Amino acid sequence: MNKSIYMNASVIDFLHRIPVFKMFTRDELCMMLRNGDVIRLERHMPHRIVIKEGTCTRWVYVLLRGTVKVVKDDQEIFVMGKRGEIIGEIGALQSQECRATIVTVQECIFIAINIEGIEKHGRGSLDYLHHLHDYFTPLIEERLNRTLEITDVICQIREKRQELEQLEKRLQQLGGHEKKSLLQSLLEEAE
Repeated sequence: MNKSIYMNASVIDFLHRIPVFKMFTRDELCMMLRNGDVIRLERHMPHRIVIKEGTCTRWVYVLLRGTVKVVKDDQEIFVMGKRGEIIGEIGALQSQECRATIVTVQECIFIAINIEGIEKHGRGSLDYLHHLHDYFTPLIEERLNRTLEITDVICQIREKRQELEQLEKRLQQLGGHEKKSLLQSLLEEAE
């Protein structure tokens, strides 16, 4: 991104309207953007890894434009594409390994926030970290609930597939056969 974009008044005004940045003055936002070690704008082309599962990063990403997919254990879990969605907050705030890989589906633009940079920023950094925590907590809870529900549905689908395989084996043992069982047709429609 072009550094002159950072100093554009409309960019600073936009950032100041985002709840995560409201506690900062426009001058503070401008200063944090200027050096890029606390807040920066990032552009990622399609099919690029933003965050890799198992790595540690202290950066949190706010999606401004584009779509990303969340991948865990090489399985796509869900897709995120709403402006303002937060990515990487759990690992960054808790200094933990990232629990999933985030891959861009299309070109994306993010506001990247360096938690470590905020901690070193000095004045008001603890207040800001508390503010971030308060802002991220409901988002984390919603994402956790959504992920648990998705995982539950995936497990149910796997169980039904195993059940179907067992029923098909039993049908063959009984000497029966069906070109396509009713259950198999229903499962294919569900996919």
